[in-house]
Amino acid sequence: MFFWRKQPAETPPATAPENQRGAYRRGNSRAQPLELTLRVPGIAPFRVELADLSATGAGLRLPRFDRLLTFGERVELAISSGMRQEVLLGARVVSMRRDGPGHVRYGVEFLAPEAVLRGLDPSYFRHFNRRRERRVPPSLDRRPAVNVELRGTSIAGVMCDISEGGVAVSVPAEAARGLKELTSVVLRFHLPGLRDEFCLRATLRHCSRGRVQAQLGFEFDGADRGYEEQGGALAEFVRERTREAEAWERNVG
Repeated sequence: MFFWRKQPAETPPATAPENQRGAYRRGNSRAQPLELTLRVPGIAPFRVELADLSATGAGLRLPRFDRLLTFGERVELAISSGMRQEVLLGARVVSMRRDGPGHVRYGVEFLAPEAVLRGLDPSYFRHFNRRRERRVPPSLDRRPAVNVELRGTSIAGVMCDISEGGVAVSVPAEAARGLKELTSVVLRFHLPGLRDEFCLRATLRHCSRGRVQAQLGFEFDGADRGYEEQGGALAEFVRERTREAEAWERNVG
């Protein structure tokens, strides 16, 4: 049985974490939804709605008649998808607000998520986004090849998703062992429907390693000449793919 707690004061808008969010949060997928179990000290674990998710935090939606969480309270999230092993993440409540007449929306910040995400099943990579812009799949039915060039060598990978500001590339885990964040590289790839090859300088911002594959997150260098020449075509491609992805999600739902 859940008990009401005194309604805490809402976080002031100027300092609310959703206004300072460093990564774009993805809504829960309709095609392959994630399930979320909330674990709070003193009560039995219970299922809640996952509103959105990134590598740094999540949005939770609870009925107002359920137990109210308090600002700063520590909880544990168990995230799962189908038969895959669940992901356990410690978190802290950092925001709360009413969400319609019957629900409360909570924002939680993950506590030291790197240790968990480092060994994450690759199937979860796309849910734990770290970028500010929305990412979109380059195609609904294929993944373009990407050549990552650095220090006189190159790594062959495939594109997972792309935004105007960066791209996620999947490569063999062994090939990513020597890479460190902030490494400067040149990325070469073709996008579906476009004739010219993209050749863009980028910086490695994060690397999530699985047992077989690793996902590399790159940020494009907006000041580089290559981006100045090809950035317009990239932006238009992303806008078109965003429209296609949203239409597909609506049809699936």
